[in-house]
Amino acid sequence: MAVALCHLTLRLPENGSLKGKRAVVKSIQQRLHNRFN
Repeated sequence: MAVALCHLTLRLPENGSLKGKRAVVKSIQQRLHNRFN
């Protein structure tokens, strides 16, 4: 069984709202989940 861990720091200065930042992070998480699941 392979296990991986990744720690990323994202800076999103053009997106001032917390809601917008969460949407970007959720999109990235979903793409990674779909790709590696």
